[in-house]
Amino acid sequence: MAVALHAPITFAAEAAKPATTADSKAAFKNDDQKSAYALGASLGRYMENSLKEQEKLGIKLDKDQLIAGVQDAFADKSKLSDQEIEQTLQAFEARVKSSAQAKMEKDAADNEAKGKEYREKFAKEKGVKTSSTGLVYQVVEAGKGEAPKDSDTVVVNYKGYADRR
Repeated sequence: MAVALHAPITFAAEAAKPATTADSKAAFKNDDQKSAYALGASLGRYMENSLKEQEKLGIKLDKDQLIAGVQDAFADKSKLSDQEIEQTLQAFEARVKSSAQAKMEKDAADNEAKGKEYREKFAKEKGVKTSSTGLVYQVVEAGKGEAPKDSDTVVVNYKGYADRR
């Protein structure tokens, strides 16, 4: 199984993130060593961030096994065949997608419940109205003059807040 690694594209975003330095006076014999180190540091940061994101989905991978897999790949001594790697990664991807979907659905349900609670509370405040479609609104300052007709074009100054700030 061949995997192409295009460092400037793949890891450039990670390189922009602040990081602590292990040794600010690290000595490299040449630019190739420095570039190799920078690529490794960027790859490591990318993998660490990926592990953290997966943990948010309830998936905790063993960092030591991840590092062992990288080292074994460099030594060309993989414990898995290319087919096993591909199958395992496909199953893992499906698991990540499933966990992400479940989290998204849970978050949506939580947000819907919070929104409903907020609307119910807001609807009880002075001067608040509810439209036939369920929109809960408050007229802060009523306009003066004739009400517009259905065929009229109007300008509305509207402020919408998710958290009333």
